[in-house]
Amino acid sequence: MMGMPKASRGRGTRDRILEVATEMFSQRGYSACPVAEIVAGAGVTKPVLYYYFGSKEGLFRAILEEASNRHERLLEKAVSRQTSVTQKVTELFKEVYKEVTQSPHLFRLLHNLAFSNSEKTMHGLDIESFPRRMKETLAAMAREGMEKGELARSDPEDVALLLMAVLSLCIDLDQCYPHNADPGRMERLLGLALAGLGLKRG
Repeated sequence: MMGMPKASRGRGTRDRILEVATEMFSQRGYSACPVAEIVAGAGVTKPVLYYYFGSKEGLFRAILEEASNRHERLLEKAVSRQTSVTQKVTELFKEVYKEVTQSPHLFRLLHNLAFSNSEKTMHGLDIESFPRRMKETLAAMAREGMEKGELARSDPEDVALLLMAVLSLCIDLDQCYPHNADPGRMERLLGLALAGLGLKRG
């Protein structure tokens, strides 16, 4: 029986290390996770980890780089949709919510880093790029909506922050209190926010 192609095996190993490390970093923080425990959890050896990432620092940065790339793809997909602004924002938020639900450890890691000045300083990380790019994208959508007459005239950046607040609230509620999770809540609250901003349905 033929085995899995070498490239596929390698990708699977790399992904497994990323997954295990993300979970450990999210639960205990970077400093409290020895390489020995990461490789044991992933079922590999230290040389394998160093082959793919160079170091523990390289592994940590790879996690954040992949998260950034995934985030950017979602934003680009949303902008390229040939639909109303209402639909663009709604579909973007649904996909972000889905990503968080499928990768809760990554969300918690990013959330923890946002409140950890020491780790951001230690690694020279630009964690603010995530909310900054979301704000830029939503502000651009708001401008588009205003130009098309879908949205009442106001400050596009304020609109972006309002919409981000809805997304953040719904994600935080469902992640912090999973026993009361309500996947439909975000779309309902977003609908209220968009209606208040003067968006036409469509």
